[in-house]
Amino acid sequence: MKGRVRYKVVGIIFAVFLLFFVAAKSLYDYQISKIMMSELSQNQRFIDESLDSLIAQKRNMIEALAITFSRDISLQSMLEKGAINNRWQNKIKQLTRELAKKTVYKHIWIQVLDKNGISLSRSWSNKHGDDLSKTRKDVASILQNPRSLSVFSVGKFALSFKYIVPVKDDQGKLIGLVDVIGHLNSIDKALYKSVGVSSVILALPKFKKQLVNAPQDRFLEDAFIANTDVLPEEKALIKKIGLSHIFSMDGFEVVDGQFVLVKPLLDLRGNEMAVWVALKPMDAFSLKDAHTFKNIYILVVIFIFLLLVFTFIVIYMRYQVALEKKFFYQFFNEATEVICIIDNYKIINANKAFYKLFDDIKNMDQFYKKYDCLLDFLTPESTDLMKEKNAAYWVDSLLQKAKPEMFTLNTTHGDALFSVKATSIKSYFGGMYTVLFMNDVTAEVKYAKQLEELVDRDELTGCYNRHYFNQELDASLNRVQRYQQSISLIMFDIDFFKKVNDEFGHDIGDKTLIDTTKLVQAQLRDSDRLCRIGGEEFIILLPETDLDGAILLADRIRVVIEESVLPYLKRSITISSGITLMTQWDNSQTVYKRVDTALYRAKDKGRNRVEVAE
Repeated sequence: MKGRVRYKVVGIIFAVFLLFFVAAKSLYDYQISKIMMSELSQNQRFIDESLDSLIAQKRNMIEALAITFSRDISLQSMLEKGAINNRWQNKIKQLTRELAKKTVYKHIWIQVLDKNGISLSRSWSNKHGDDLSKTRKDVASILQNPRSLSVFSVGKFALSFKYIVPVKDDQGKLIGLVDVIGHLNSIDKALYKSVGVSSVILALPKFKKQLVNAPQDRFLEDAFIANTDVLPEEKALIKKIGLSHIFSMDGFEVVDGQFVLVKPLLDLRGNEMAVWVALKPMDAFSLKDAHTFKNIYILVVIFIFLLLVFTFIVIYMRYQVALEKKFFYQFFNEATEVICIIDNYKIINANKAFYKLFDDIKNMDQFYKKYDCLLDFLTPESTDLMKEKNAAYWVDSLLQKAKPEMFTLNTTHGDALFSVKATSIKSYFGGMYTVLFMNDVTAEVKYAKQLEELVDRDELTGCYNRHYFNQELDASLNRVQRYQQSISLIMFDIDFFKKVNDEFGHDIGDKTLIDTTKLVQAQLRDSDRLCRIGGEEFIILLPETDLDGAILLADRIRVVIEESVLPYLKRSITISSGITLMTQWDNSQTVYKRVDTALYRAKDKGRNRVEVAE
């Protein structure tokens, strides 16, 4: 009879444990999938922002070229006469060769059209005289409504990025167009270098008939691959997913261990004309939250499992309480996190990890001879629990919190940041206790801050980067619009910096950028933000600064730079600056355009000067 009861109890215990592990596994799968999707969504936003930033950089470079050429007096004179001479043709060809040789922009092309859309000059060909207003919607649109226009476009040769600027005479009458065309390879390579993402840029199959001069080996079925450095395995993955699915995807998917993100590229009318497929191996993601959850979950499952074992053993064999108590304390003391058992708001026991926090305390009697409560070790700024330094308030507050509380403990080994969670348990004899779990997360938080700093800082100069500037610009515009704060912008770049690179090499060029950044930073307040947004181009965000204050600061910086001799150059350098004040009617594009125009006016007027936006 006893044997039957024993086997029945063993069967019940086995069933309970089996149910527990099935439930734990199901919950784990659900939570880990949810956390991974959340982290991948964050990575999706980061890749989207990085791609948008790189496209914006390419757009700005092409825009600068187009605007520069459109303001060329000799070009305006030729357009008024209706003909382009050979000197101009050679000039634009030489420029595109120089760009390909000395920059990452290997495929930049320049074209000049007359006021009727007739091509007068091309940097990549001697062909001219064809009417582009009949074949290109963007050209026809500008001729009807003269304005600068930035578009993605499919031509006869490739999918490309174009910036078109109207050229007007002194009376404001349209006399021609400057069309600057850039391919997408430089953005593809920069995206891979910055975030480790490979790219496959696919034009929609409906454009195949239009791409009459495109290389046939660049077609994947009927879709044209716009970038050149696509690996065979990446093409194979696209074919496996299916082009129809790729063109209908919204967001990202994980396929064969690859993170696949699809971003549409739109034409002039806002219609999808191509997709940017970003690929990154899943093992390249840190997925820190998922790993952290996994470790914590395993510990929790083990802990709950051991508690279940302990409970069943106590029920099944009451007379072995002493033996089970020894087992529990063995686990309790070997736990890596700090565990305290609290009865009536007083710590009655703690594991070895707790005593390792103090050099001179070995047991609870020694602890309470010197201290009243663990709160004695909390730094005043570490937690809102310090609002009322009371043990009862502290324990009850922790029990009510669903998430762990973060606080800093001032131990004899120095300050350490802890994640603390409290839970109530009932003893076998009916007593209620509170168990305090404290996990040292100092290293994790420090690592997270270092990662955040890396994302926002320029790798070469140490000042803030374009990604940080875009975020701060939006935040600053919000403060101007909501609180009418005075916030100014100074955009500057180093005059003739290309000559420094050409004469002394890129290493000296990099050192010049670093030392210039130090000189500028020394003139700024703690609240000012210096950002590097291009090669030698910088922007300073000046909160609580009106236009007069920005002008004084810009000129002071200009003088400091001019008077500082760089020993490796054996001379000083100069900078040109543009200044503007944000208004409540601005958006990020208008304020950036305004200060950029002021900078170029400073350059046009001879450099080494400060110009205020009109």
